[in-house]
Amino acid sequence: MILALVVAIIAAAVTGYVVGTRRASLDARIRSTDAALAPPPPTAAEISTKTREQESRKLIADALRLVCESVGANTALLWQADASADVLHALHAHARALPAPRALRGDPIAWAAREGTPLRIDPSPAWADAAAHVVAQRLGGGSTVQHADDRAWIVTFEFDAQSAYNPALLATAVAPLRLLLDLIDQQSSTEAVRRRMQLLLGLLHRIPVVTELEPAADELLAASIQLTDATGGAVALWDGESGSIISVAGGDGGPARDGVFTSPTSELALAVRAGIPLIRPQGAWKPGATHIATPEDRWISRVRTFAAIPLSTSTGISSVLVVWSTREQRLDQGGLDLVSAIAPYAALHLQHARQFGQLKMTAETDALTGLRNRRAFDSALHLESSRFERYGRPISLLMIDVDHFKAINDQHGHEGGDHVLRELARVVQSCVRDVDTAARFGGEELAVLLPETQRAAAAEVAERIRHSVDNLVVSWAGRTVPVTVSVGVASAPERVKEAGRLLATADEALYTAKKTGRNRVVTP
Repeated sequence: MILALVVAIIAAAVTGYVVGTRRASLDARIRSTDAALAPPPPTAAEISTKTREQESRKLIADALRLVCESVGANTALLWQADASADVLHALHAHARALPAPRALRGDPIAWAAREGTPLRIDPSPAWADAAAHVVAQRLGGGSTVQHADDRAWIVTFEFDAQSAYNPALLATAVAPLRLLLDLIDQQSSTEAVRRRMQLLLGLLHRIPVVTELEPAADELLAASIQLTDATGGAVALWDGESGSIISVAGGDGGPARDGVFTSPTSELALAVRAGIPLIRPQGAWKPGATHIATPEDRWISRVRTFAAIPLSTSTGISSVLVVWSTREQRLDQGGLDLVSAIAPYAALHLQHARQFGQLKMTAETDALTGLRNRRAFDSALHLESSRFERYGRPISLLMIDVDHFKAINDQHGHEGGDHVLRELARVVQSCVRDVDTAARFGGEELAVLLPETQRAAAAEVAERIRHSVDNLVVSWAGRTVPVTVSVGVASAPERVKEAGRLLATADEALYTAKKTGRNRVVTP
């Protein structure tokens, strides 16, 4: 019995061993077969190609979004039309699902493929919203957008039914997208081109966001210097007769901000008059014979090469960009080509920023005195008060009132009183800094906001204003009008602990000045 049990145990162990061995062998064979059938792991080159494709798709998606924002469209599709295969592929989309491929022949987009201007598709195609305005725009022509003679890129946009699109803006806004496709198509594997694409896309993203002229020019200049491997540069406005520098960058010296150029010896003026980029390679430009901007240009380092690029809109040349290098190597030609190609896009946004600034200035300016109005003053006071509350930076405020102004109006009429206010505003503006805000607060009262100014310095400014007005000779209708002012001063944190109390404190000081004899400054 025991022997039989031992034999059974040994038999079971042997059987288990054999079965286990066979199973292990079978598993090994299965793994070997799976390994033989499985695709090989991707190579480094394949991984790199896939990564580049992902980067390219993201860049194109970002560019489509930026173009949509720039032209005010809701959605965009990037199509490739292939006439030889009679097919129309939608390859990239913003805020819209990709439609299925379509037959090119007979499709309205085929018309856009043959045109160079924006084309309205009416009625709205099946793949778009029925109520939307659909506009198609071919991306230029030639090798930059056609991989063969029968293939082309087209962008379609959808606008709200109430929205009106600007054909000139549309044609200009898609130009950077064309450049991006060209870069990707040519040699997206190189680090230099990838760097250019990132810089280009960053510039296209930032410029439309900046609504003020000088910051927009600064953004354009910074990106242009990076794209061209320059060491410095400048941007200037052009009014048809002369130019004025609004942005300067780099440590080489050069033109002064606000410098004006009209001379035929100005390289910037020559580029504007020629209407094409003016590139002076090393040795081709002799400083002294001509000047980049004006004879007053002051250089710390010697410029070896530079390029001046006019920036044109549909109405003509409105500005000009110059980049220079003080190094031995030349400016990067590929970067210069990119800057030249996006010049119309940059010019358009600089023009918009300029117009916005003019509108903003008009909205914030008092029509009678030319000073800031009450709304603009309140906005500046709120901003500086926030800085005070957060950082504790000193701030002062002056309240100025014309003494016996009612008597001036009674004796010389309201036009005489208006003349006095204009003269007063001129004097006050001449006594303060550019960073200060002088405003007409209401009636015959003016206010001056003095950032980063302590009580003693504010009192000096107030006294300078009072003394200048006291010595002012104002004439109206052949008669001399005596004018004096009373001034109240408030300063934080020396006398006022809360910025919200500045206005009331200055007003109380002004009341004291008028009550105690007028033509005086009161500083609590």
